[in-house]
Amino acid sequence: MLSTYFTIAIRSLIKNRFFTAINIAGLSFGLATGLLMLLWVMDELSFDRQHPDVARIYRESAHVNAGGKHLVLENCPAPHAAYALREIPEVERAVRIVDAGTLLVRHGEVSNLEKRGVFADTSFFQVFKTEILAGNQYQPFGAPNSVVITKSFARKYFGDQLEYTSMLGKLLQMEEVPVVVSAVIQDFPGNTLFQYDYIRPYEYLKSVFQPNELWKSREEDWGNCDDATFFKLSPGADIAAVERKLTDLTHTHNKLDRGSYYKLQPLTQTHLYAADGSESGAETVRVFGVVALFILLIACINYINLATAKASKRAREVGLRKAIGANRGQLVAQFLIESLLVFLIASGLALVLTYVLLPFCNAISDKQLTISWNDPGVLVLLAGVLLCTLLLSAIYPAMVLSAFNPIRVLKAQFNTPMDAQTGLRKGLVIFQFGCSSALLLGMFVIDRQMDFIRTKDLGYNRENVFQIELSEKTYQNRDAIIQELSNSPGVRDVTSCSASILQNRIRTGDTDWDGKLPDSRMMISPIAVAPDFLRFFKMQLASGTDFTGTPADANAYLINETAAAQMGIADPVGKRFKLWETEGVIKGVVRNYHFASLRTAINPAIFYINPERQGIICVKTTSQDASKAVSSAELLWKRFDTAYPFNYAFMDETFDQMYRKEQRSAQLFKGFSLIALFISCLGLFGLSAFTIEQRNKEIGVRKVLGASVRGITLLLAKDFLKLVLVSLILAAPFAWWATNKWLADFNYRIDLQAWMFAIIALGTISIAFLTVSFQSIRAALADPVKSLRSE
Repeated sequence: MLSTYFTIAIRSLIKNRFFTAINIAGLSFGLATGLLMLLWVMDELSFDRQHPDVARIYRESAHVNAGGKHLVLENCPAPHAAYALREIPEVERAVRIVDAGTLLVRHGEVSNLEKRGVFADTSFFQVFKTEILAGNQYQPFGAPNSVVITKSFARKYFGDQLEYTSMLGKLLQMEEVPVVVSAVIQDFPGNTLFQYDYIRPYEYLKSVFQPNELWKSREEDWGNCDDATFFKLSPGADIAAVERKLTDLTHTHNKLDRGSYYKLQPLTQTHLYAADGSESGAETVRVFGVVALFILLIACINYINLATAKASKRAREVGLRKAIGANRGQLVAQFLIESLLVFLIASGLALVLTYVLLPFCNAISDKQLTISWNDPGVLVLLAGVLLCTLLLSAIYPAMVLSAFNPIRVLKAQFNTPMDAQTGLRKGLVIFQFGCSSALLLGMFVIDRQMDFIRTKDLGYNRENVFQIELSEKTYQNRDAIIQELSNSPGVRDVTSCSASILQNRIRTGDTDWDGKLPDSRMMISPIAVAPDFLRFFKMQLASGTDFTGTPADANAYLINETAAAQMGIADPVGKRFKLWETEGVIKGVVRNYHFASLRTAINPAIFYINPERQGIICVKTTSQDASKAVSSAELLWKRFDTAYPFNYAFMDETFDQMYRKEQRSAQLFKGFSLIALFISCLGLFGLSAFTIEQRNKEIGVRKVLGASVRGITLLLAKDFLKLVLVSLILAAPFAWWATNKWLADFNYRIDLQAWMFAIIALGTISIAFLTVSFQSIRAALADPVKSLRSE
């Protein structure tokens, strides 16, 4: 019996090979796209879930009331972890992590600039899952001058032949500091917050900390928020109670802090949620999950529509089978096997497509997604997607086809395919094109927002500017390098500063000013600059005057408009201001400029003159002379430092990197949206082809009576275009809500406008018309004799 079912199913599929091909193509593309998107979603949701007792690990954030604004800092003061470990019973372990910055690492003839290193407490290895390949499992650090390196980092400097245990005790030069390899660990996986190549002991930072008149040691430095702080709490700890204790602890030991409080965020949320609880990535994951389901549904709808549309062709077959004794269960089994065959072929093609497309998706998303047959999560995902898609696409058509009344069918009283199931098919076409048009609008809005970010006036001119981070030797000769660079080929202007104006992550609350209220606090981003810095970047002053280049600048400050507003002073120019240990006077107010992502509001910033801290040179050139300017800078660099590699970056490229995650998500979304539209059009193509096939004789009669090709084409296309138009109208409110919600994550964004919806509607209707008109024109051009000769 089973073999008979398969034989009949194969014959039926071959007989209707055109529609079989459309079904297989739609299902395979839908399954492949859905699988790729769900693999991406699964990877995003898996971040940092591999650590033991992960439910008890939290990241601390500081919430500061600064000038009436609520400011959230992901990093906290260094003493917080030490005091919490001693004074809060629920804190089982505490880990502080500080970025090591860009360092020149050397061993023998091998030298590289390394950017993925940190300082961390020893407890890092007890709290977070790390596989130690060589070294002490419980105390990986030796002395303060030791370093723990990853497997790939070890291979880079010591080669592939040396055993990991033989690498222990080897020396590496980090800048001019010799460090000893104390342990080798497995590379960190891609789905973790901790993407490090080496880890140095936090004790080293404590040993080199320079005390000042306010802080005696790093363990007492409450003024700077540099440390990413994590706590592992005891089982059953009351999180709200721990947060209150952390806040009270700070107010007790830090006399300058009265307006801030501290919160704990579960480690598993840090990847998708910002420290303030906003959805920095969770919204994107939800969108991709919904899109994946929509694409799978669209693929299923194609199959259901074509299968039920062909009902009239299978009616006599069903009637005859029932008349000779076949029951409904047998007929359901027959049609389910046909669907199963189509689905098995489509699933095979989908897996091939997934394997082929996976490297492209990884390249766009910067991930290492794989289909691992040893991973239970991947197997469950694959099985769930394939099974659910099979059930959705197969059961309803089988029930419809097996339900025909044999007496009515054999008496030719069976309804035409445009009767019983027409309403459902129309609804499904509306649904799938509604989904497709909503995705296209989302794609269009994302493109517009990315273009807005690229072209927005940031408050300074970054065009054709590259930055050079100085080494110790070039820093000692900075003035000579700047002087020679100013007269070098291709160079238009040169200045210097302590931090990139694009990504100044330094913040301090160690400030004071005239008129400061006792409980007020301001977290400000300082940059030491050369006197010509504002002129170089074409930044504008709102009030006051610029630096003059005279000794008087040593005690002068320039603040931005946000800082002036948070200080609560109507006219801050001429007022006293204290930054760290230096008393000075506010000389001018700079118009606000963006030195962080456009997702966030502009924070307070301050410029000051201190030549000893200006370790970055900014060089302005032109698009035609850029290569000359870079070559001039490199030649100068090699004259003063042959050991340290020349390192530069154009600000436009750095700016693009700030939005790399959004750009990658946008590219993926664009690709998947176009695939969704393609699948919808594929289904519409097949459905229109079948409908036109059913109306061949009507078309022949109309042509004989004088109907034109244009008239017949419009007649056949208008029914489908009406459905597409209805889908656009119904999808518009949802599309507006979804895109507006995505834009809400940006403090600076485009406005949704009616013309955007009009463009998408026009484009969708045009694509649908082209899809349908191909079959319509072919039918209109056919010889009517062929369709009427049987009458």
